[in-house]
Amino acid sequence: MRLYSIIKILSFVFALLFYTKINFTLGFICSFFIAGIGRSGFYHRYLSHRSFETSKLWKYVGLTLGTLTLSDIIAYAAIHRDHHKFADTDKDPHSPKYINIFTVLFREEKLKASVSSVRDLLLDSDIRWFQKNSLKIVASYVAILAMCDFVFNFNFSFLVTFFVFVNVITVINTFSLVYINHTFGSQKYQMTNNSKNTWWAAIILFTGENWHNNHHKNPDNISMSEAWWQIDLVGLFCKLISIKMRDPNV
Repeated sequence: MRLYSIIKILSFVFALLFYTKINFTLGFICSFFIAGIGRSGFYHRYLSHRSFETSKLWKYVGLTLGTLTLSDIIAYAAIHRDHHKFADTDKDPHSPKYINIFTVLFREEKLKASVSSVRDLLLDSDIRWFQKNSLKIVASYVAILAMCDFVFNFNFSFLVTFFVFVNVITVINTFSLVYINHTFGSQKYQMTNNSKNTWWAAIILFTGENWHNNHHKNPDNISMSEAWWQIDLVGLFCKLISIKMRDPNV
């Protein structure tokens, strides 16, 4: 959706202009739930890889958080599944070797993927509902933040912290996943793609996505960590709310 692309670009502008209004501690905490649990946990692991099953309640919470990352729910899964299928080839929807990184980060609607790869998701009425009503969900969230700012005289600090700043962190996380993790780092597993484990990005960005070489080797695992020191807070959270985890050997 082009509107979401515009919002992402404007978020960087407003974050720079109104950085004094950002509560960075609360912003990072909120980012963990939206960019971490919503995008990494549910859009990525739950939808794209079907790594785990959870209750209806957590499904709705997770998909709501994912919607707030300003990504089309079906398109995200289709793009990501094709990414694994064609990683770092000219058919990869977001390979840094073939696709301009600005397009990946800010013009997501331009990325192409096969809808046939997500037919299982299209059969899910809950997922279709979230896709149809995504703009309403985002608008409602922004309205609630604006109302809090008005009622409690927060001078737009809620909007800047919990929407603008979170958008910036989400885009940065996407950049690390798409570009950094396919360019810098080490490879525990030698494969046909360029996926890397990037320890320094994993420390900074906290979602576990930066153990990316592990992930490409075992994409259906709920956790991307393969050692005690490889922190994956999102994977741990998903394990806590899961009622069944996918057997990676099946």
